[in-house]
This record gives sequence, structure tokens and C-alpha cells, in this order.
Amino acid sequence: MRNKYCLRFGDRDAYFEMTLIVEESNLNAKGDIYVAIDIASGQFSGKNDLWIRINDFTNFCRELNDLNTSLNGEARLQSASPDELSLRVFSADSRGSITLEATTGYSKSGAKFGHSVTVGFSVELQQLSEALSLPWVRKRL
Repeated sequence: MRNKYCLRFGDRDAYFEMTLIVEESNLNAKGDIYVAIDIASGQFSGKNDLWIRINDFTNFCRELNDLNTSLNGEARLQSASPDELSLRVFSADSRGSITLEATTGYSKSGAKFGHSVTVGFSVELQQLSEALSLPWVRKRL
């Protein structure tokens, strides 16, 4: 059974997962969403949890819907804090091929170096429709 709180692209060996943890919190970031990120490609993988501004997530959902409809353009999403998440789902060619690029990372304040993982892979068209059918995505359209 599919998790209604998990937006997932990819397959067993290369994937991007974003799982909703908190929506419309009573915290200082009221209205924003808190998500867990899990990405992997081959032997490389990374996990993170982070805030996303609700306006940015709403724009991403609309762009993803447009991409699903036209098979042209792109949908972008960034974390509220710099360099914790960068996600791009885009049309790779004129034949309707869809590609995902994602980076998640973290660096401590004052640290000289941070850590991150970047993945990229083709996305099945059915996965766009499945992502758009999730309740927490659909309500932003």
C-alpha cells in the first residue's frame, strides 16, 4: 500500500522520497511544511529533514501539474534554509521524457565543509500522476 504522505520518484536503485512530517504547524513557521528527504542512486544515498515554505511548495505543485499536462517545462523546489534541498523535475527532450535532479545536504554553522548528495534519473510519467494524486499535493493545485 502506498504511503499517502510520501511523494516518490524513481525505482529501487535510484529514487527521491519526500515524506510530509508536519503541515500547517503552530510553530514560528506557521503554514510551512516540514518534510523528510530520502534520496539514493546506486551506492550513494542521503537523508535529511527540513522546512519548505508553503508558497514555494504550492508553486512546485502547480508547476508539476503543468509539466504532467504539457510534458514541457520544469518544476523546482528549494528548502527554506539554503543548501538543504534543491529539486528540479523537468522535460528532458521533445518526446516527453522527464528527468529529476535533486540535492540534499547540511552544514553546521561555522563548519568549514558541509555534506550533500546529488542524484539524477529519468522519471516514469505515471509517477507524476501518482505524486499529484497525494492529498497534501492535490490541495495545493
